[in-house]
Amino acid sequence: MSKPVTVIISDLHLGGGPTDPGDDHVYQGDPLVRLLRNELGKSDRGKRGEIEILINGDLFELAQVRPDLYTGRDYVTWSSEAESVQRLNVILEGHAGIFAAMKEFQGTGNIVTMAAGNHDVDLYWPKVQKRILEVAGPVQFEIGNTWYSRHDGRLQISHGHMEDPANKFENWTDPILRPEGEAARLEMCPGTVFMLKLVNVLEKDYPFVDNIKPVTALACLLWRESKTGFLGVAWLLTKFMAKHPGAALGVHIADPGEFHKNLKRLVKIDLDMRQRVREVADAVYGKPQSDADLARLLDSEQTLLNFMMDVLRARGLVALEKLDPGAGGTLSASGGSGTLAIQQAGRMDEKEHLRIVAEDRFRTEGKCEVIVMGHTHQPHDWEFGKRRYYNPGSWTRY
Repeated sequence: MSKPVTVIISDLHLGGGPTDPGDDHVYQGDPLVRLLRNELGKSDRGKRGEIEILINGDLFELAQVRPDLYTGRDYVTWSSEAESVQRLNVILEGHAGIFAAMKEFQGTGNIVTMAAGNHDVDLYWPKVQKRILEVAGPVQFEIGNTWYSRHDGRLQISHGHMEDPANKFENWTDPILRPEGEAARLEMCPGTVFMLKLVNVLEKDYPFVDNIKPVTALACLLWRESKTGFLGVAWLLTKFMAKHPGAALGVHIADPGEFHKNLKRLVKIDLDMRQRVREVADAVYGKPQSDADLARLLDSEQTLLNFMMDVLRARGLVALEKLDPGAGGTLSASGGSGTLAIQQAGRMDEKEHLRIVAEDRFRTEGKCEVIVMGHTHQPHDWEFGKRRYYNPGSWTRY
């Protein structure tokens, strides 16, 4: 059932609440509670139950809450239904006031609608929906379509991730995979792979990383931040992007291919470098590493990549810096003699890309007067004749 007034917000990214260091939602001051109870709930339209508040994707940060629950083997599939419910419960408890306000807002006949985005594809699970209904009242769900409409097609809405190659799903109509003989799991888009394998690990040192758009531009930010110590991170990121090109969001950077060769050579000929690597490996694996063990760790680019991921997970960036064979050199974003040259050719401008998507849709959907999209975390207000495209931006603290 539609309402006379449709209010659209998106990209709140609710995590575990104030005690969760990875929760990027702006919960200081309870802005969503105030919106529901005061600005909307106490308005004349709100008192008469004439408002629908539509949360256009990524209400829940289910890709980052309790990553330890992930039991998939291959990073091709994402969460099981049981894992998704466990993560959801952490968020519901951490933001109890928000869901109480939603229930109160609907008490007078208003509507709360939750649309799925790439960070909360888990909304497709029936038990996830059931749990939300228990806490937040008679919420409606928009799933199964890339686009949905209100006001007889004059308002059209899409989260926007299906226009992003890094966060696009092969089957958004039904992203639940049911392999024969195995438990059902959600499809995993490349951006979630990047989140699980790199961003969640880096976030303890750089809590803003998942708010960088595109997220793989993190490499450039890290490289600009410090003159030394990040060559290993640069190599790790570029190797990851080469292995998972869909997650790179159009970022093209030079592969510092000499890193592996130089590190392997230095460990052979330089006692100090060998000792540095040995100390890191001893700490990561919890036992002394022989020369033969070090040789195996550095044997190929793949074995080095595995080792560095182990270092990042177990010991963080400080330990990773010790593997930098160019310590004391200069690392810059502009390149030069003895530096790592970083080329950012053809990087996708997500904000402009979604504007073009909206323009094309206006041409094909004759009744459409207003389009609203999200995903980019960047607010946008654009006129196309008498038609308007909006992006409300993000509710994250960065």
